[in-house]
Order: sequence, then C-alpha cells, then structure tokens
Amino acid sequence: MSKSKSGDAINIPIEFLSDSDDDRNPENQEIRGEVRSPNKSEETQNPVTNESTSQIEQDEQEQDESLIDVGPVDDPEPEQESDPPQSALSGAEQQIATLRSEKQALYEQLLRRQAEFDNFRKRMERERLESADRAKADTLKQLLPIADNFERALKHAPVRDDETNDGGLRAGVELIYKQLTDLLHRQGLEAIKAVGTPFDPHLHEAVTTTPTDEAAENTVLEELQRGYLYKGKLVRPATVRVAVKK
Repeated sequence: MSKSKSGDAINIPIEFLSDSDDDRNPENQEIRGEVRSPNKSEETQNPVTNESTSQIEQDEQEQDESLIDVGPVDDPEPEQESDPPQSALSGAEQQIATLRSEKQALYEQLLRRQAEFDNFRKRMERERLESADRAKADTLKQLLPIADNFERALKHAPVRDDETNDGGLRAGVELIYKQLTDLLHRQGLEAIKAVGTPFDPHLHEAVTTTPTDEAAENTVLEELQRGYLYKGKLVRPATVRVAVKK
C-alpha cells in the first residue's frame, strides 16, 4: 500500500509469481521489476520500465516525507514595526520645538501679567492712601481759620485779673486753643517756621516788604498768618513780611 501526494492511501495489487512463471511471462517480469530491484542487464534491456519504477519510488518518498509529524506550526511572529521615517521624526521635533516656544511665550506673558497686576495693585493702594490724605488735609484745612481766630483773640485779650475777671477768660481761651492745636498736631498737621528764616517761595507768601538794615535781605521779619504742612505737603503757606535791602 502506498500513498498519493494528497495523503490518500492507494492499494496496488501485487501478484507473486514463481521464478518459472517470471521467466516465461514478460509482463510478470515488468511487475516484478516494480517490487525488486532489477539487475544491470534488465536496466539496459527495459529502460522505460526502470524510469517508471524510479518515478514511483520518488513519489513514495515524497509522500512519506509529507506524513512526517512536524508538530504544531507556530504562528509567524508579528512583523516588527519599522523605524519611523526621517521626515516623521523631523516633523515631531519641529512640533516639540514649537510647543516649547509657545510654553516659554506663555510663561513670560504670565510673568508680565503678574508684574503688571502687582504694579496696578500698588498703584491703586497708593492712590487710595493719597486720596484719603487729601480728604483729611482738606478737613484739617477747614479748621485752620478757627485756630487763627483763637490766636487773634489771645493777641488782643488784656492780661489782668481784677473784679471783671478778664484773667480767667483768657486762661479759658488759651486752654481751648491748646486743645485745638494738639488735635491738629496729632492728625499730622505741622506749623511752618517762618520768623527769622530765609524766605522760601514754596512755603511762604510775602504780602509786604520792609527795608531794613537790622536783618539780612529776604529774611522773614513777621508772620501775619501761620502756615501748615500735612505729611510734608503744603496745606497753607505762611503769610509773612520780608526784609529787603535798605
């Protein structure tokens, strides 16, 4: 029994003959040549038979090899992904560089915005304080005429203590005036020194001049109305009389 290339079994009947029959029947000799190997003389005499016999043996060998158990066939390994092309790498690198530049630009913009907001906050705080100081200075400035009237009253009040009790009235006015000036001083108001100092157009307002040799030129001789500063800023200039060269 032999097998075909497709793997199906093929039954080939073989008839066993005696040697005497083989010698008498040439057909039996051909059939016997398929089973046993012919000698050299037979090969030379029957070339066609030898060729067919060799072909059959070759087919049987191929069929036997096809029946060998080679075991389970492993699945082919998946093909490894090939490296991306150079153009894709360059495009990715360019995109990364673009993203980094955008990130740097956004970071710098954030820093600028933070600095601008901080400056804005400081400016608003400064303006708020300045506005509050201006409002306070205006309020204090409205109290200055009251202090001026107290000064005029004390300047012209008689200094005596008799039956009319003028001395007690002056003491009361001096006490009220002192309370007012202390309040103005606690609120940051400062009086400008004028008498005996050189004339300063930023602090003094000259309403009259007096030629004299007793004082240097442009020296303040008299303070007609007291001036005040609030936190270093001029609230009201001092009205003064200035000496000039005689």
